[in-house]
Amino acid sequence: MKEYQVFKGSFYVATNKSDADITITDTRTGVTLCTVATGSQALFVAIGSFGGGGGNTKPLEEEIERLNGVVSEQDLQIDILTAQKRAAMEANTMLNAELDGKTEEVNSLNSYIGGKATDVSGYADDIDGIRERVDAVNAKVENLEGANVVPNAAYVDENGELHGKAIVYNTLKTDANGKRYDVIEGQFIYAPGKAENEDTEVHANLEACLTAHGLTAVEA
Repeated sequence: MKEYQVFKGSFYVATNKSDADITITDTRTGVTLCTVATGSQALFVAIGSFGGGGGNTKPLEEEIERLNGVVSEQDLQIDILTAQKRAAMEANTMLNAELDGKTEEVNSLNSYIGGKATDVSGYADDIDGIRERVDAVNAKVENLEGANVVPNAAYVDENGELHGKAIVYNTLKTDANGKRYDVIEGQFIYAPGKAENEDTEVHANLEACLTAHGLTAVEA
């Protein structure tokens, strides 16, 4: 028997095409949501894997915006420290030229300048680290965009409730264990294969089952 098994963070579909029925089961409660009889039909279905965010890239975009703001603040701080360093150096030059015998004060200013130089260097290192994080987040966004992530695609929330929409996909792949699936991350995917004996009534019944539980099958 084929099974849709619902658990946090993903939606699993067994793919033994010789089975006759499709059962959608919530694995955390053991409750069978519905069963769709396929008769003798060899209905191909896919594994749709998606994170709790359901493919929504907005949190990543917000993180990039926040980090860019931090970088701007750090850049401003460096400007301030650089100005302070320049002023201290000018004061040091004046003291060396005009205030003979003020060696102790000059040494104190030299120490102050050295501290400001260290601060500037530290902030520069911080900015480099933040920029690396921004680049990493940008890379994640690019990876998601490359995977054709659909914002607000289906997902299972903390309470095990299904949200969003299912995407009908006909592009299946086979993993090392022989399971057929579609690997587009961030989407719930209902993917019937192109078997010669596909039954449209079976598909309609399966889509009705999905719809009854808050999912809408959409042709892609």
